[in-house]
Amino acid sequence: MATIQTQRDATVILTDSSNWIPCPSAASSHTTRNARCNTRGSAQDTTEMSTTTSQIPTIPTRVSELSEKGQEAYKEDRDDYKLRLESYKIRERDYQEESNKISKMVEHILTTVTPHLQLSCCTENGTPRDWITALQDTVGVDEDEERARARERYQAALKPMRSTTNWETWLNEYDQAATRAETLEVAEVMQTQAVIDDFLGSVSKMAFY
Repeated sequence: MATIQTQRDATVILTDSSNWIPCPSAASSHTTRNARCNTRGSAQDTTEMSTTTSQIPTIPTRVSELSEKGQEAYKEDRDDYKLRLESYKIRERDYQEESNKISKMVEHILTTVTPHLQLSCCTENGTPRDWITALQDTVGVDEDEERARARERYQAALKPMRSTTNWETWLNEYDQAATRAETLEVAEVMQTQAVIDDFLGSVSKMAFY
């Protein structure tokens, strides 16, 4: 029985309204103590957070705020960037020039090649190099024939004029014929002295008046 009485004393039994009065006071006191503990804990956490925040290093926003090593590294990176940028501009300019030349070449092919050859040689998925190779294989002439034509043109250009009225026209045709013959390694133009003799021989027969 003593044991049962001890256990019963540990429990608060509310029998009438007078038993309810001390209870809210005890609860309020308990809440106040917890609040004080929480306030102290929050204050401590805030202090620790402020301390942690104050330890975060500031991020430099200007070159002058960098350390000596940082400024040296910045200068090296800046110089490297300038070199890379200049190299890119050069390569971009070369690309644009080449792209413009290719566009002009394609336009020339499409405006000078007959439609039926365009269908068979200038395919949609082919490159300009493929087009030229296909056209050369289809309608091109071999090197021997081109060399023979260049030789005939050069010999025709050496015929002297009876008058110097069309001197500029004659000289321009001679220059082009000689250049073409030299490109195709025509025998008559392989020796410089022979070319000079042929030119002087043609000019000396002209009537300059």
